[in-house]
Amino acid sequence: MEISIEAISINPQTANSIVPVNIPSTCPRCGVSYGREPLISYICKSKLGYDTKKTYVYSLYFCPACDRCFYVTYRVWVSGYGGNNSEIVEILPVPFPKQHFSEKIKELSPKFIEIYQQSKIAEDAGLSEICGMGYRKALEFLVKDYAIAFHPEDEENIKSQMLSQCINAYIKEPDMKSLAIASAWIGNDETHYVRKHEDYDLESLKAFVATTVAAVDYDLTCREAKKLIGSSKQAPSIP
Repeated sequence: MEISIEAISINPQTANSIVPVNIPSTCPRCGVSYGREPLISYICKSKLGYDTKKTYVYSLYFCPACDRCFYVTYRVWVSGYGGNNSEIVEILPVPFPKQHFSEKIKELSPKFIEIYQQSKIAEDAGLSEICGMGYRKALEFLVKDYAIAFHPEDEENIKSQMLSQCINAYIKEPDMKSLAIASAWIGNDETHYVRKHEDYDLESLKAFVATTVAAVDYDLTCREAKKLIGSSKQAPSIP
């Protein structure tokens, strides 16, 4: 959405300017749709007027959804018709797309999602040496929250167990167990000095974790279907 704003001149020898700018469509911090004017804007231009290489507007925005501010830099120039034009050249912090998860996974393990999203931000920022440790930690929360969900009487024991012990004790479905174990092995490689599985890397870890998530999601959906059928008084059949 384009609006006109008054930008305060940083140069005391030049006047404030009315500049058309495009408001970002989403907050770069939380990803929620955005449509508010900036709190304040400053323009930096020379006494000679608009220089397309040197004239910029710096705007401060506030997002009510996450209660945090973000910043947008615009390049400004004069069009052939005498009016001002602008384009966004930078948004800070840099927006990173979030990974989508189903509502069942969100309900089962919100902490898993929080840790996974932070790990993805680290990866997107080029921090390839630390994001793998984050994905490994996210996996542990997913597995343990899954185990606690169906064995609440063992919650304290599950919390204190090593991840491998938890997988072997509480994940019964063979494919899910294989995926969780493989994810844990490659995740451990991301935390240690020596890699035990040199043919597998960060992308392998992400693939294993993603498929583990899919297996958990599948299992939760199957349990829901069985619950529906079990609660029905009629014999299971297809109409």
